[in-house]
Amino acid sequence: YYRTPNIRQNTVLLRYDKDQRRDNNQDLDSTYLINSSGKFVPLRSVATIHDRKAPSLIVHDGMRRVVTILGFYRRGGPPSMDLAMEVVQKAIAKVNFPPGYGIEVRGDMTQMSDSFRRLSWGLLLCVMFIYLMLVAQFRGWLLPFQMMLSLPLEMTGVFIGLALMQQTFSSVSVMTVILLTGMHITTAILMIDAIHEYKRQGLPKNDAIRRGCLERIRPILMTNIASILVMVPVSIFPQTGMDAYAPLGTVILWGLFAGTILTLMVIPVTHSLITDLSEWIATTLSQLSRKLSPHLD
Repeated sequence: YYRTPNIRQNTVLLRYDKDQRRDNNQDLDSTYLINSSGKFVPLRSVATIHDRKAPSLIVHDGMRRVVTILGFYRRGGPPSMDLAMEVVQKAIAKVNFPPGYGIEVRGDMTQMSDSFRRLSWGLLLCVMFIYLMLVAQFRGWLLPFQMMLSLPLEMTGVFIGLALMQQTFSSVSVMTVILLTGMHITTAILMIDAIHEYKRQGLPKNDAIRRGCLERIRPILMTNIASILVMVPVSIFPQTGMDAYAPLGTVILWGLFAGTILTLMVIPVTHSLITDLSEWIATTLSQLSRKLSPHLD
């Protein structure tokens, strides 16, 4: 290499013609160099040449020298993450790595793991912000909690749909679950808001639940059925180039389908049970305070 003032050093690679190249170190020994005095000196006068094996390319990852093994999984075979973990486990079991050596899953697998971690935190923050927004809207903690109970119901449809369509729970699926959470929570909000409104008008609990559910079932079904029908082509009949977005349609289609059916059945029941439980706790505490008040006096 050569150096120039204030310029990064550069490497110059030289190669003999094909008829001048032989597997003989004598050619290198006889190579002439020019010293600082301008004289030609043979290479053997300043260096000794030895044959040894060395890597043609040195790669570092995280300040460590690494050797990368790139592989691809077959279509119809196990998922890439499962296959990679199986390879790693077999390598650890069969290869006795010396100190300082090991095997890790990096590259796309590392990026996928990082994406899953970030999206999982995003999903958690999404649920927290939805709950806090509902607390501010309804000025209480109990009604928003009942609404949030509908979120686990949608996940049953998500996993069943991905299994039936033979699709993996990828980063696209996690991102779509965040979107589905905002779409599906409106079902529980509409139902419990109508029930709560009728209870404030003086109707008994069971009558308020019955009238509120019957009143809101039509807009709920119209909205969710329209969203489901739109996602049918994306999930079941994806066109060329849209295969990567098939999990998006599957998550929304099956998540809304199962979540809507289960929410219409579960949310009224849980609302009735939670209301009875809260009234029982309030009554028990009131009776307990009346019993303890004479002793305190």
